[in-house]
Amino acid sequence: AASEALLSKLQVPLGVPAPTPQEYLLARKLPVAKALQGGLLPDEMAVPLGLVASLAAHHEVRRAGEEALKLCSQKVDWEEPGLVLVLYKLLLGDADKAGAGPVVPVEERRTPAEVPVRVGVLGLLCRSVRAANSFPHTLQAIFTCMYGADASVRLKQGAMQLTSWTLRHATDQVLAPMAGVVLSGLLRFIAAEAPEGGDAQQASLLKGFTYSAIGQLAQRAPNLFASDASIAERLFAALGEEAPDLKVSVQEALSLCCGAYVGASAEVKERLMALLQKASQEPAHQARFCGVYWVNRLFPFHDVRAREVCVGAVGDSKVEVREEAKRGLALPDPSSSLPP
Repeated sequence: AASEALLSKLQVPLGVPAPTPQEYLLARKLPVAKALQGGLLPDEMAVPLGLVASLAAHHEVRRAGEEALKLCSQKVDWEEPGLVLVLYKLLLGDADKAGAGPVVPVEERRTPAEVPVRVGVLGLLCRSVRAANSFPHTLQAIFTCMYGADASVRLKQGAMQLTSWTLRHATDQVLAPMAGVVLSGLLRFIAAEAPEGGDAQQASLLKGFTYSAIGQLAQRAPNLFASDASIAERLFAALGEEAPDLKVSVQEALSLCCGAYVGASAEVKERLMALLQKASQEPAHQARFCGVYWVNRLFPFHDVRAREVCVGAVGDSKVEVREEAKRGLALPDPSSSLPP
């Protein structure tokens, strides 16, 4: 009866001008948005609809959608499989993707949602551990939003947020097959030229998140780093090349990556020693600190070259460099985790 009453309101009497497309859509969207507020649908179904409504052009629909999304978000089970699947469908659409599930007929395929909706979806996915473990959807989402044709700065930020969430919450079994691909994507991004103009500040912030993600990945997949000294070389080079506001993120990434090289081969260690000797003489104090920090953790106390680096840094103008150098010249504590 309610649906018949609604349809009767939408019917256009004879002699009355037909509604414009905007009026036609509003007459359908607003009742749906208000129905979401009334809790007529399960929260798992209401969340995606509320998100879309909260980004609508008309203020009444948008307000109703925002209120519905806020209410549902407090009660919904973010680990519900159906909800996670619907969110990924909004993000990726139904286009063919190898291994992503059954093939959808061409005439029934849906394209990904508009960019603002996809940005919102990425934020919601970062509330679900199941979303972090939904391979291959997680990997497809990260790369599509980072490198897609319509990838805006906000979409890339959402993708990096999902990357960080995945690195924290994905199981080892899920992370293993995609860790190498994620690493190559992160390195590719920091190597790209920075945009000019209004997006430069946001792009710089995004690059900082990327360096942090590299550090996180080193903690979860150290084997990818231990055999490749070039990653360390790129990070140390960034300390001398990046803007001052980014050097904090690079230094954080280097601190997190250090442990991944503890078990590196003798050949890799030789490359690292040459790198650290050079870094300890760099103008940038962050490079000098990281050079001494790495030497103290990767090389044994009896390594003459490592102690030489510390002796050269013990009179550094920066107190943190001096303190780290002194630490490397003190006789090792047998209970310490540093190399003997």
